[in-house]
Amino acid sequence: MLFLDGCFILQFLFSFLRKPQNLNMFLVEEVYYIKLSLLLLSRQLPFPVLQSLMSLRFKEEEGMELINDFIDHIRAVPPQQGSSKEAIAKVCSLLYLVTTGARISRSACSSPFELFHRKLINNRKVIDHSQTRTWHASRSAKDLKATGIRFRPNRTNDLTDVKFKSTVLGGILELPRFTIDVSSESLLLHLMEYERVVDTSGELWVTSYICFLDSLIQDAEDVKVLRSEGILFNNLGRDQQVADLIHEMAKHRLPNRCAYSDARQRIGSHHKGINKEWIAERLRVYLTNP
Repeated sequence: MLFLDGCFILQFLFSFLRKPQNLNMFLVEEVYYIKLSLLLLSRQLPFPVLQSLMSLRFKEEEGMELINDFIDHIRAVPPQQGSSKEAIAKVCSLLYLVTTGARISRSACSSPFELFHRKLINNRKVIDHSQTRTWHASRSAKDLKATGIRFRPNRTNDLTDVKFKSTVLGGILELPRFTIDVSSESLLLHLMEYERVVDTSGELWVTSYICFLDSLIQDAEDVKVLRSEGILFNNLGRDQQVADLIHEMAKHRLPNRCAYSDARQRIGSHHKGINKEWIAERLRVYLTNP
């Protein structure tokens, strides 16, 4: 069974990524769901099995490149708009990821599903486990916006990369870009279950990010704010559907209390300082009625 599954996975990936004309027997919708099913199936398929099959089917590292390309395709989000300065910074960050081994080799993972999970978080660790912290929910996206806080996509798109920086009139919260579509619930639930049952690190990055996103989203208006800032991409339907999906996935989930602690503390300090909500409102009124 493992042999047959492995052969099917490699042949489908090769056809899908290298020779898509070979998939003319499939409908677009069928290909869409097969991609997700293959990623979930790969959780049950040890890398040694694929390694043996890849050595027979492909030359050198071609097979591993195929798997990496497939994972990058699953992770894909719409291109980020930005200035030439931001584009240059993004290229530099990509070069850094390549030189530091962002395309994880098969020897580091037990399955393609584990590889997918590691690339979502760039194999990062929570910095501080020593101090006891409680998980303080952030205010909603629309409330943060009312205090002058803007949202900006981070450069790495890693779920671990969440930063908050105070500014004169408010602040900037950097978040990874996230696409929500019909496959998101199944994929994210499998990732969170993987963290709970299989991953022994205790980092819970995917779980923690969904809980953090849940704290930012109360209703459709919050989804609209995050969409307008280029953080969320709604391929599901109405914004309220996205809000409901995030709430359902975060229900009864326990995040790592140390995750995003720096950003959460900085946001808390932001609200304890001067009344930036009043300043932001005065600025909005001034810009609207000069």
